[in-house]
Amino acid sequence: MLHHYIIIPGLKLVIQHYTGYVSLKEIMTAKEIILKNPSFQPDFKFIIDVSLATFKMSNAERIIYSEYIKKLVGNGIHLDTALLTCEPNQVAHLKLIDELINKDSNHILGIYSTLRNIVSFFKYDKDAYIHIKTAIKVLKEKALYEKDQRQNTPLKTTLNRSYYRHQILPNVRLIVQCHINYVDFEETKLFKKRIYKDELYQPSYKNIIDMSNAVLGFSPSESKKYASFLVNHYPFSNPDKTAIISTVPLEVAKSFLIKSNLGEFSETRKVFNNVDMALEWLGYTKKHHPEIKKTLKKLNTY
Repeated sequence: MLHHYIIIPGLKLVIQHYTGYVSLKEIMTAKEIILKNPSFQPDFKFIIDVSLATFKMSNAERIIYSEYIKKLVGNGIHLDTALLTCEPNQVAHLKLIDELINKDSNHILGIYSTLRNIVSFFKYDKDAYIHIKTAIKVLKEKALYEKDQRQNTPLKTTLNRSYYRHQILPNVRLIVQCHINYVDFEETKLFKKRIYKDELYQPSYKNIIDMSNAVLGFSPSESKKYASFLVNHYPFSNPDKTAIISTVPLEVAKSFLIKSNLGEFSETRKVFNNVDMALEWLGYTKKHHPEIKKTLKKLNTY
C-alpha cells in the first residue's frame, strides 16, 4: 500500500491518494498522521483518491472504522469527505461504510467518478479545481516514483515530485527560474542556495520566477519563514527586482503573503499574470523578450 497526502490550507482541504491493497489499520494510521500535522484544522475537508486502491473490510472492520469516524466527528473534527473512484465494487463497499457512519452522525460523504463532480460537491470554484487537479497529479507521480523505487525498475515517467530549474542570462543580467508541480518549503530554500552558488550568479541580477505550472505548498508560517530566509540573504543577494508569474488567484495570494513579509524589500517583488507585463516591469525592451521567453519555454518543458 502507498499513501500520500497534501494539505492545502488556503482551500481548507486535505487530499489523500491511495495505491494498492489498503487495510483498516493502514487507513486509520494515515488519518492519525494527518490529524497530527500542524497545518491541519478540524474544519478541513478531505478529497480521497482511491481510484488505484482496493479496500476490503470485513463487516466487523467496517463497524470499527465507522465508530472511529463517528468518534472524531463527535470531537469536533468535521471530516467532510469526497471519494474519487469509478470501480463499482469499491463504490458499493464505501456506501456500506457511509451507511454505518451516518446512522447517528452529521458526517458528509460523497462518492464520485470525476474530480469536477467533487469540486462541485464542495462548491469550489474553477481556480480551486486547477489547484486540486495539480495536487492530485503530484501525488500520483510521487506514488509512481516510490513504487518504481521499491521495485528497483526504471522510471516510467520523466515527472518527479517537483522541478526546480534555473538559467542565468549574463548578457541581460537576469536569473530565469521555473517551478513545476508541488513547491516544497525546504526544497525551495535548497534550490535558492544552488542559484547563489552558480558560477554565473551576480547579486544584483534581476529575477523572473515562473510559477504558472506550480502549486506553492507553503503554509502561512512557512511563507513568513521563507521571507525571512530571503531577507537574511539580501546582504549578498540583493536583486534589483523579482517578477513572479502566476495565473491562479490562490497562488497569487500566497506569493503576496511572502512579499508582505519582506519589509523594506517588498517593493522589489511583484506578481504578474503574463510574461510580457513581467518583463516590462523588469525594464526589458521588446528586443530582449524572445531570448527570455525561449529560456522560460525550455525550463518549462518536461
